Order: sequence, then C-alpha cells, then structure tokens
Amino acid sequence: MAIPSLTRAGDQDPLERERASVARMSAANLVAERHGRYIQARAVATESSGSAQARTEAWLGRMQGWIEGWLKVLALADLKDDVPYSVFEDNLTKLLQGQSDELTALGIEAQSITQLANTALNYIATPADIPNVPDMASYQDTLNLLVRREGELRAMLNDVGHTAENRLEKLGQTDGTSRKAVYGRLKAALLAKGRYPLDQTLAQVDALLSAEKTVDPILARLNGGFTRMNGYNANLAYFHGMEEIVPARKDCTDARTAISKLSSPAGFVSKSKTRVEQLCTGIEKLYADLTGDASITKAQYVGEYLRTEKTRLPTVCPRDVSSPACDKLAVLAALSATDLGQMDDARLRFVELGWSEAMNRALGK
Repeated sequence: MAIPSLTRAGDQDPLERERASVARMSAANLVAERHGRYIQARAVATESSGSAQARTEAWLGRMQGWIEGWLKVLALADLKDDVPYSVFEDNLTKLLQGQSDELTALGIEAQSITQLANTALNYIATPADIPNVPDMASYQDTLNLLVRREGELRAMLNDVGHTAENRLEKLGQTDGTSRKAVYGRLKAALLAKGRYPLDQTLAQVDALLSAEKTVDPILARLNGGFTRMNGYNANLAYFHGMEEIVPARKDCTDARTAISKLSSPAGFVSKSKTRVEQLCTGIEKLYADLTGDASITKAQYVGEYLRTEKTRLPTVCPRDVSSPACDKLAVLAALSATDLGQMDDARLRFVELGWSEAMNRALGK
C-alpha cells in the first residue's frame, strides 16, 4: 500500500525555504553594510566643522584673506607713511613673511582636504553588488535611491574635495605677480615722492623680496618641525620623534645651506640665521629629552602614550559608531602593559604610529 506524502501540495520544500531565507538575510546584510559605508562617507564629506565641505569653505575664506593681504603690502609700497627706511623695511618684511606663511599653510591644508575627500571616496569606491533576490523586489526603489545618493556624493567629493588643491598653482602665480607689483608700485612711489634714495632702496627691496621668498618657506617648515617635536616630547611619543628627526635634520641642513648663499639685506639675513639656529637647536634638545632616558623602556614609552591617547577614544569613537578606524583603535586600546612588554621595536612602532594614523582617520584628517 502506498504511503501518503506528509508534504501538502503547494508547500515549499524546507531546504529551499531555508536557502531563500539565507539569501534574503545575506542580501539584507549587504544592503545594510553598503548603506553604512555611505553614511560614513557622507559624515566625512559634509557633517561637522571638520568635514571636507566645511574645511573647503574655510579654506576659500582664508584664500580670500591671503589675496586681500597683498593689497596691504601694495598699500605699504605706496609710501604713504613718512617713516625711516628701516621702519619701512621692517614692516614690509613682516607683511611678506605673513603672506608666505599663509601660502604655505594653505598648501598644507589643501593637501589635507584632498586626503580627507579621498578617505570618504574610499568608503564608497567599490560598493557591494546586491544579489537579485525575488523577495527584495519590493525594495528596489530604495536600493535605486541609495545608488543615486552614492553617485551624487562621489561627484560632490571629486569637485569640492579637490577645489583647494586645484587652486594652488594659481595662488603660486599670484604670489609671483604680486611681488613684481610691489616692486613696481614702490618704484613709482619713490619717483613721485623721493622719500628714500631711488637706486639704493630698489636694490635693497629687490634683495629682500628675493631673500624672503627663499627664507620664509624654510622657516615655516622648521617651525612646523619644532611644533610637532614639542608635541611628541610632551606626549612621550617615542617613535613619532624618531620619525620626525630625520626630515627635521635635513630641513636644518637645507636651511643653513640656502641662507649661507644670501648676504643682503644684511639685517634680514642675520635675523634669519639666528632663527634657524634657535629652531634647529630646539628640535635637537626636544628629541634628546624625549629619547635619551635609558631608564625608560620603549614599551613603557608606548604604554604611556596610549594611556594618554585613550582618554580621547569615547569622544572620537562613541559606542554607537563603527568604522574601520575606530575598530583599529579599539583593538590597540585593549593592549596591556604585558602585551607591550612582549613586543619588539618593530611592533611597538607599529602600535604607536598605527594609533595616530587610525585616530587621524577617525577624526577625518
């Protein structure tokens, strides 16, 4: 006698039903992950004062301020103030140094904004393909909207995120043109007013413009190196100091070589030499103070660095925020003194530098 089937007609096979359920769950997970990456990219791109959009807007404001700064230099060159030449030269030197420093800062910030935009782009660079699951058809409009939003965000990041860097070449041209204009404006003022000896003044100002263009970027780099080394010293960032000292020493060598070729204007060159020696000596002293205590092991240095840095973690990476950078920070934060004590120098270096790299990504730098 035939045994009747326990499966009613029209019922789905349990195995097929399970496969369909797994497929739906997999598709839902991919959608959630893709949407999460979009949210992360959007946050880096447009949300908060540290976003690519906000920093670009701030950069454009600074750029306008820099352009207006040249109007002040040109106004000074009109010789409206009846002051001794030494006072005029000192004022001109300060204004030119301010313009040079700001141009250097604009270049650094432009590169940082580009890196930030690229970080956001990486989140949505290769979005996961969503499999064609029949039961997902009712959500197709939502998926299409996500795809469209991703495309809009990519376009925005490729535009706004690279605006600053794309303008740097033009700013360099403006810098050169403005310096020539200062010389021309001064010559016209001297001919009209005869306040200072014409040939001697023009020669001195020409020498100042040339020397300042060489010296000010050098001093800006050295100031940056000193500031960073001072921070590493304060935070016991041993391996950061080791990384910083090599380029800093090269900058010092290059600075001394460049300034040794200058002789005029004497006062400006003398002050520049003194400032270079102050900065280079300061960098070496901070480095020696940071790395010269043999009683502290490198594991202890890294442990103390992490102990201080970990206090920032709850603010930078709240519990409801998940990102690759925050995940890496969580792993490194869990390292104990015992863990660090068992590591060689290469691994300790990886932990310390890896922490700051992940922190910068989490902060959108």
